[in-house]
Amino acid sequence: MVEVNKSESLVTFEKKRRLFFSRLALQHRNLLQLHREAGQTQRNEKFGKDENERNKRWGDVTQHCLVELAASEILSDILHLSPQDSQDFAISALVHDAQKRSEIEKLRGIKDPKEVERVYKESKQFLLDHEVSPRVVELTGRVAHTSLPDLATLNTAGDLTLKDDVPLVDMAMHYLDDITRGTDLVPFDVRIDYLESVAATRYPYNEEGKAIWGGRTFFQAQREIGHMIEERLAATAGIDNPKELPKIIRDRLVETIAKVKN
Repeated sequence: MVEVNKSESLVTFEKKRRLFFSRLALQHRNLLQLHREAGQTQRNEKFGKDENERNKRWGDVTQHCLVELAASEILSDILHLSPQDSQDFAISALVHDAQKRSEIEKLRGIKDPKEVERVYKESKQFLLDHEVSPRVVELTGRVAHTSLPDLATLNTAGDLTLKDDVPLVDMAMHYLDDITRGTDLVPFDVRIDYLESVAATRYPYNEEGKAIWGGRTFFQAQREIGHMIEERLAATAGIDNPKELPKIIRDRLVETIAKVKN
């Protein structure tokens, strides 16, 4: 997931990394139960060996959410979010993909954006039914292309602009998911490049975004809006180069893990 400091061996760092995330999982075991109920803590070593096995290593989804949880705490600190926003952010990072398995299985081959939105609404209802707070559920809906209408608008000239009334934590949740690929934190464009590279087979509804976002596919709109959000977050944090934000978060996570004691 992360690079190791030169002064520390790979083996030592890996042990600390495992310990760090094990403790994090134990601390939030009640919320991880949502992943278990959805069959997302299973691991299958055949995952990735061929296309038919690609989506069977569901435990990686839970690890992805744990990484976002850890990163959310760092980003909250960088942005000086309130204690309540920080808590909501952390919980939403942990549970935002609690129904990922169900979503993937239901959406294979689907091209209708309304059907995609319906499936995501079912995921939100799953969280509400399990007593996750409405505000946290709202935050989980701030990820991916379906959240774009909540964050930005298309004006009559065909330009995209961020909405003025979007809370900072909502933008932070959207951005964090955009820079988390699997269990790694990557530059924003690297993440969107990957999504576009697999869009034809995994996200066949991507092209349908052109009818909604002024000729832009969903991922093209997500890239443009994401850059606006990145700039807004960086400005709030006092970071001169917005593109450095993912690296700053990643480096701080590395430092946190390196300080873990047995």
